[in-house]
Amino acid sequence: MMGFQAKAFTVRLMLSALITALAAVAGAAFPGEVSLKANKAKEAYEAGNFEEAARLYEEAIKIDPNDPRLKFNLGLSNFKEGKPDKALEQLTGVYDENNLGLVTRSRAGAGLVEQHQAREALEGLQNSQTQGAENAKDATEKTISLLKSSLEKYREALTMGQTVLSEQNLNDTSYNYEVARRQLEDLLKKQEEEKKQQQQDQKDDQQKDDQQQQQDQKDQQQNKEDQQNQDQEQKDQQQQDQQNQQKKDEQKGKDGDQQKDEQQDQKDQKDEQPEGQPTPTPGPTPQATPPPNATPPPDKGDDATAGNPDTQSPEQPPEMSKEDVERLLNGLPDNDREALQRFYGNQKPTNERMEKDW
Repeated sequence: MMGFQAKAFTVRLMLSALITALAAVAGAAFPGEVSLKANKAKEAYEAGNFEEAARLYEEAIKIDPNDPRLKFNLGLSNFKEGKPDKALEQLTGVYDENNLGLVTRSRAGAGLVEQHQAREALEGLQNSQTQGAENAKDATEKTISLLKSSLEKYREALTMGQTVLSEQNLNDTSYNYEVARRQLEDLLKKQEEEKKQQQQDQKDDQQKDDQQQQQDQKDQQQNKEDQQNQDQEQKDQQQQDQQNQQKKDEQKGKDGDQQKDEQQDQKDQKDEQPEGQPTPTPGPTPQATPPPNATPPPDKGDDATAGNPDTQSPEQPPEMSKEDVERLLNGLPDNDREALQRFYGNQKPTNERMEKDW
């Protein structure tokens, strides 16, 4: 901000000097109509009506386009009305080998205009920082270009004005030159710092991108391994399920074979039974009648054998009734029945055997 304040003060001093020069030029004799318009333009300028002054100077130049004094005054009027581009066009076009003082003031004035434009560009640069990096870059380049051009014109004015400019004009021009030089130096330094920062930011961004890419590749590899592990687990589980199912099927087949074997055994046993022999009815096992000369079993109450398990008789089956015996005999084949009859002394049961009805 100190640069802006100093520059504004410098512009005010230079304009005062140029206005004085304008008055001197405007006061010179202009022939006929040109002189009339130039005098009216001077009055409008001093009244602050810069637009009217510029219009009148333009009309005067149409009448006498070769008078450099009119171009100088028009350039100052254009600058005061806020048209720096037109002012530069007029001031840089002033040349008169017989009036080096006018030429020198024109160069200093042109440098002042460009320095003013540089100030506006710097202000725009500060505002453009919130409008994007591209706008800031453009504003910086424009400011640098204006300051370089302003310095060039100040150097030219200082070179030519050593003998034709007043000491005050020389001091003001030197001061403006130094202000512009420092502004340019600071701006170039700032530009270099921003360039380095931009390069560092790009480097950091590239590093982040590389790290992100590496992380993405690592994640992809991990996902791939996880998927492979998951696929392998599913495959192992499927194999285990198949093995378990195979074992179940084999066990089921074995159980089926065993059941078939048992059914076959039952069938074979049934086939081995003599044809025509009825299936015996389950019932109590008949107690055989001992032979007449059989020795009766010892009495359980005998003192010699009482309480001795080795000498005790085995438990005898329950006795059968006559009806049970007759049923059993009737169910036996003829050969077996005859053998039993012979064994028991050809004793016949009380009732005759019933004839078979099959």
